[in-house]
Amino acid sequence: ICLGVPATFTNKPVKPYMVAWYFENGMLGSEEVVLNPSAVFTISYKDNVNSGTGTIILKPKKGVFEKVTDEQIVSTFRIDKADINDVKANVIKVQPFKGKAVTPKVSLKLGSYKLKEGVDYTVEYENNDSRGRATIIIKAIEKNGEKEGNFTGEKRINFFIF
Repeated sequence: ICLGVPATFTNKPVKPYMVAWYFENGMLGSEEVVLNPSAVFTISYKDNVNSGTGTIILKPKKGVFEKVTDEQIVSTFRIDKADINDVKANVIKVQPFKGKAVTPKVSLKLGSYKLKEGVDYTVEYENNDSRGRATIIIKAIEKNGEKEGNFTGEKRINFFIF
């Protein structure tokens, strides 16, 4: 079995591309047959959505091989963190200055997944306490306690205060 990986977090289940080979007498160098893995194995996955290590479990289907046991093939694959700079952010309109720091709300999406402040990212502001150009700095939370985050990096969004 050969897995086509790594993948990047998308908030959707990752199902790596696979190719399976069968050797007529069970040895490399013998007649090689390429198989469709789903035709010869029952395939299941574990931990295949979030970044980190996913698992694929292959159980041989009965009637495909001469000798079928209850043994299964277990393999792992990597799901990389998504770059927070690649997520889409809402447009921040020009903000009025009212004598104090301006902190417009930002919303971020990766496909249909809406990122959560405090879980996926933190927000900081720069030059937001007077008229002119200000910046929202979005930093990925790469580890939240024991849990690995799904994003990496930093994104900057400029806006104007008048």
